[in-house]
Amino acid sequence: MNSRLRRFCFSLILGFAVLVVCEGLLSMFFFQVHCSDPWAIVEYGKKTIQFGLSRLHPIGIYEDDPILGYRHKSDLVGHHRALDFSVDYTLNESGNRVLPQPEKSVGRIAFIGGSYTFGHGVQDDETFASILAREYWPEWSVVNRSVSGYGTAHAYLTLKELFENDEAPDVVIYPLLNAHIIRNYINEVWIRSITPFGRKHPHFELESGKLVYQGLVGIDDAKPASKEVTARERMLTQVLVHELQRLCDANGAQFFLILLPGEKWPPSVVASLYDLKNRPLDLSHYRIKGFSDDGHPNPSDHEFFAEQIGHSAITEVLRTLKATRVEAE
Repeated sequence: MNSRLRRFCFSLILGFAVLVVCEGLLSMFFFQVHCSDPWAIVEYGKKTIQFGLSRLHPIGIYEDDPILGYRHKSDLVGHHRALDFSVDYTLNESGNRVLPQPEKSVGRIAFIGGSYTFGHGVQDDETFASILAREYWPEWSVVNRSVSGYGTAHAYLTLKELFENDEAPDVVIYPLLNAHIIRNYINEVWIRSITPFGRKHPHFELESGKLVYQGLVGIDDAKPASKEVTARERMLTQVLVHELQRLCDANGAQFFLILLPGEKWPPSVVASLYDLKNRPLDLSHYRIKGFSDDGHPNPSDHEFFAEQIGHSAITEVLRTLKATRVEAE
């Protein structure tokens, strides 16, 4: 082998090695959460590193929003590949994840929530919202307005938008995850996790006991984690959930809260949630199987959630509402 060919081969190997190292570092520290164009050669997870040209997270499904910080785009399909799954997220003209729809609807049900309810890592027809729409509530128009990364503050703003835009639901269901609590204030830990992706966060404060929206904030406005910040997060979570109830009451809608599995719930938060008109559906003690890489519910977990919700008091209320409307016709 002549010297020119050896230099070429050496340069090629060296260049490939540098590319692998760079892509691996970017994958570990930047590409792992919904970035705009995450092509990567190395796919990094908690258990292993897999080689192969692949996209690590959903591509192009988010856009900036002046109130919520970010939201879904409309009319597109985003592909999401990770160590445990490779799925498509189909969004309709309103930016909602697609669900089965009846030919003639007796009413409208809206899910508002985060990644568990959106269906992170599962196909369109595997989310518990989709299973409920298909198998338990086939005569209702079910809408999934959930977005990964949303908390109770986002849920409140989303519900206000639904009622203001003549998309008023008859029933609102908010599956609340313990992890939503940190998203309800301006904790630096949470704000720092979304800052690399260009996202802003909705900021609420309590003024004279009233909830006041302060606009969007970034890392410069965040507050370091402390006992005071934790207490404010918990208080705001309680107030925001009760504001969801108030919005539903003002618009003639039923409101249901579901406590999802996760970390241990703060007793003060849980106690306040039992003041709601409809008793929360408590699924917090269920041990989800989850995906090995990120812990989100897998398809069998979504089936369990659907079964529990489908056989709960929520379905009984829907039957009563349906019967009332049939009699009125």
